Amino acid sequence: MDFSKTTQYALRTLSYMAQDDSKIYIAKELHEKLKIPQQYLRALLKDLSKAGLLISMKGKGGGFVFARSTDSIYLADIVSVTEKNEILNSCIFGFKNCLLKEKCAMHDKWAASKDNIIQILQTTTLATMKINSNK
Repeated sequence: MDFSKTTQYALRTLSYMAQDDSKIYIAKELHEKLKIPQQYLRALLKDLSKAGLLISMKGKGGGFVFARSTDSIYLADIVSVTEKNEILNSCIFGFKNCLLKEKCAMHDKWAASKDNIIQILQTTTLATMKINSNK
């Protein structure tokens, strides 16, 4: 499974922010620390805010904070914002007719792996990522 650049950036950004989830983060700091292009990052932060994962605070002292506890934000929540579930519902070979109509040679094997990946995404929180990254 290959996540889009947007998903990679989202996971990187929110994992970084989870290290101090009470802090207000500004886009410039995130850009400098994570080396994500500024315009791309700003659009991503806007999308994550619209999805209810972040809160955007305007004005002096503003920035971005988590909209809810990192214990309640799962990796699947992030992936669903950036991938629109396309990656989870696609054929490993990229065939358009593989989904339900015609199975490709890898369909059954890929389905089992995909289910495992979905399980991991649905049960791994940002809080867990915080604990893991401190080891």
